[in-house]
Amino acid sequence: MPDLSFLPQWLIALILAAGIGWIWTSCVLTVSVFEHQLALLYRNGRLRLALPPGKHRFWRPGAEVVLADARSQTTIIAGQEVLTSDALAVKVSLALTWRLVDLAKARAASVDYTADLYLAGQLALRAAAGSRDLDALLADPGAVAAEVAASLAPRAEALGLAVEAVALRDVMLPAPLKRAYAAEVEARKEAAGALEKARGEQAVLRKLANLAKMVEESPGLMDLRALQAFADSPHVHVALGLGGARVPPTDRAAQ
Repeated sequence: MPDLSFLPQWLIALILAAGIGWIWTSCVLTVSVFEHQLALLYRNGRLRLALPPGKHRFWRPGAEVVLADARSQTTIIAGQEVLTSDALAVKVSLALTWRLVDLAKARAASVDYTADLYLAGQLALRAAAGSRDLDALLADPGAVAAEVAASLAPRAEALGLAVEAVALRDVMLPAPLKRAYAAEVEARKEAAGALEKARGEQAVLRKLANLAKMVEESPGLMDLRALQAFADSPHVHVALGLGGARVPPTDRAAQ
């Protein structure tokens, strides 16, 4: 034991504290597990237990703690070129929301469970979109997403994951097919406009027919309509006969 009596007491205390600190950090593993994390303790390569949230300390030799985020994550499966059942090539993309529920199963089942889930999502999307014709794919994207979710659930469970939501993100058509669909929609709108115009003309003709029938049954209606038209015009002179007397014409514009 070296003689340290020549050193000041405070320096000796500082050296001892530093030595104890070094021994502690070298021999004791301290890990904090947050609420949104999953944690596993391995001892000499063997799984010992899953750690709950909180601060944990273990003798360091042979100890290893693996942490993983258990919060929901969204993976975008980029556009996949798919041939529909009516032999039309389209690109479809998918939004997949999932989370880690069993870290031990995920580590045992796959080297990269996120990549495996992505691949499973690609295959499920291709199968679901390819089993429909283009009209069905465009009309009900929710049905495609539901089929993908049902197909993906067993694989995700085997990987220690849970699929929370699946949504068909985009259906991209080739330019010629997009123009054809636009022309079809435009023609449909024009046909609807022509039909509405025909209905309006039919209503007008029906009203005219009713008016003609009323005039035929009551000829005096035309005289009354003429007087109404004259009354609305400021430059028409009206003369009325009252029992042999005559009222001079009156210019309403001058009044």
